[in-house]
Amino acid sequence: MKTADGIEAMPAISVVVPVLDEAESLPKLLEQLESTFGGFDGGWETIAVDDGSGDNTWAGLVDAAKERPWLRGVRLARRFGQHPATFAGLAEARGSIIAVIDADLQVGVQDVLELVEKVRDGADVAFAARDHSLSLIHISEPTRPY
Repeated sequence: MKTADGIEAMPAISVVVPVLDEAESLPKLLEQLESTFGGFDGGWETIAVDDGSGDNTWAGLVDAAKERPWLRGVRLARRFGQHPATFAGLAEARGSIIAVIDADLQVGVQDVLELVEKVRDGADVAFAARDHSLSLIHISEPTRPY
């Protein structure tokens, strides 16, 4: 997204997604991201971090990014693990709000919007935890320290 004078604008939200061997599920992930954030006020970006995939995940990201200006890819030299891949994505994120999601879509991408609203309403941090017995997402806000 660019400003009227052609300067690259900072997105309001960055979505960081560590990926590992997700070549088959990548199209569905990208479709859900676009349908969820496509009209997001203030712009958005997705940083997909390939954590040393052994399949065609990286090639899929490169091809997808050609048609999706909101998608940026980071390729790690080898498999480091989900947490280091997440940190690599956080380091590249430019948004004032950063969300981290899993590529497996066990938690719907649309659930991130509720978390974003909590932050926009003043929360410093918002997180969700799945209650596996009920398959519900519970939104929590930590208390602010004094």
